[in-house]
Amino acid sequence: MRWTMPFIFATLITLTGLVVGTTGCSAFTQQELPTELADRVTSEAGTADDHMTAALLYLQKAKTVQTQAEQYQALASTIKPLEDPRGIRRGGLITAAQERRSDAVQLQQLYAAHYEKAQTMLGNQQPQ
Repeated sequence: MRWTMPFIFATLITLTGLVVGTTGCSAFTQQELPTELADRVTSEAGTADDHMTAALLYLQKAKTVQTQAEQYQALASTIKPLEDPRGIRRGGLITAAQERRSDAVQLQQLYAAHYEKAQTMLGNQQPQ
C-alpha cells in the first residue's frame, strides 16, 4: 500500500503528459503542411498539384493519427482492473484514443476538400 499511491500519482502525471503532448489542439488547419505549400494552397496561385500534394499529406497524417488511436485503445484494453482499480489510466487512454480519432476525421475532411479542389481544377469534376 505504501508504494501504491506514488505509483498511481506517477502514472497519472505520465498519462496526462502523454495525452496533452500527443493530442495537442484538435484544430488542424494549414499547420500540418509545409509553410510554402500552405501559402500556395491558401492563395489564388495554388495549382491542382499543390492541392493534390496537400491532400496526400493530410491523408498520410490521418492514417498516422488513426494508428495512434488504435494503439491507445489497445493499451487501454490490456489494463486489468487490479492494475487500475479506479479506471484512471484506462480512462485517460480511452480519452486520448477518442481525441485522436476525432483528429483523424478532421484530417480526412481536409484531405477530401483538397482532393476535390484539385479534381475541380483539373476539370475532372464539376464544382459543387
